[in-house]
Amino acid sequence: MSVAFESGMILFLLLLVLSLIFSSKMKIHYTLILVVLGLCISVGRYLVGVPPPSFGGEFILGLVLPTLIFQAALSIDFNVLKEVKHRVFLLAIAGVVISALVSTSLLVVSTHLALLAALAFGVIISPTDAASVIDTFKRLGVPKKLSTMLEGEALFNDATAIVLFSAVTSVMLSPVINTVRLATVFGGGVIIGACIAFMAVRIRRVIPNSIYQVALSLAIAYGAYATAEILHFSGVVAVATAGLIVGHNLRDVESKESTVFFWDVAGFMANAVAFLFLGLVADIGMVAKYLPLIIICFMVVLVARFVSVYSILSITSITEEKTSPPWKVITFLGGMRGAVSVALALSLPEGFVRNLIVTLIFGVAFMSLIIQGSILEVYVRRHRLD
Repeated sequence: MSVAFESGMILFLLLLVLSLIFSSKMKIHYTLILVVLGLCISVGRYLVGVPPPSFGGEFILGLVLPTLIFQAALSIDFNVLKEVKHRVFLLAIAGVVISALVSTSLLVVSTHLALLAALAFGVIISPTDAASVIDTFKRLGVPKKLSTMLEGEALFNDATAIVLFSAVTSVMLSPVINTVRLATVFGGGVIIGACIAFMAVRIRRVIPNSIYQVALSLAIAYGAYATAEILHFSGVVAVATAGLIVGHNLRDVESKESTVFFWDVAGFMANAVAFLFLGLVADIGMVAKYLPLIIICFMVVLVARFVSVYSILSITSITEEKTSPPWKVITFLGGMRGAVSVALALSLPEGFVRNLIVTLIFGVAFMSLIIQGSILEVYVRRHRLD
């Protein structure tokens, strides 16, 4: 191995240990501390004149994202998900589209961003990241149904954003073509994930060894993702579907405990990598230069989230159980942004527009974690949630 790789691993583990110490002492989620530590490194790099590292988004999208998706899907209660499935899929599909369109429109009207740049920003920033939200919910005892609704949204909305992202980068903006493509990509991912999961469930019956079953779950997660991507379907949806089915069929107590424990550790490490990555990609010079625009973009994203959440939950309240006002507020605040959006931005073609969008996405994600996360925790603590 190269010295750079070994040095990077030592630095990562050191920062991880520091974040855990600070998290336990300060009662702040470790992911936010990792972002701040990564940002401190970026500031130091800027002060000594070292240029930002040339990261690509493929690492997060291809390695970290499947881990996070499978771990989250494995822990979701399938029966509870069925109760809120309409809200989950409307938020994950229609919600992303509404949020992207509202963000784009407001940016075009209120800033000097070109239409295509504003559209790219709106699409990339639309998927939510539930890592910090889920931790807050667990600590504060938020009702299972509400937690499942936000986790389910975060599981599937990445797929919608990735399809729209492909449409924007290829300048294929036809609503009909993109609707058909979204349905194909989404449906294909479900089929691939279900087929691999059902085959794995049958294989599990002949390998009672819990270590072998953990290894099998690893093959399921990355096999579903890779197969779907090769066939040009959604790897994210395939992994989420496979995780839900495998989690629902984990019957043996010992194998379930070992599998869930392994994926909890894997998800913890993947989150650590993703959020440290979020801080490291920051170009401090660009952030300082475009800080007013970042603040405007953050306000725009909040307005877009508000419009999408309240419009969708108002519609679902007509045909099924009404969503209470506190639940609507928490769903709105729970739409925080994270490393997936930054990874998508880093996948854009090289150039000034890419650098600008990466800077805006980072700034909005960072403000989202700090401001929305703080308000969310205060709101949940002050409201009794039935």
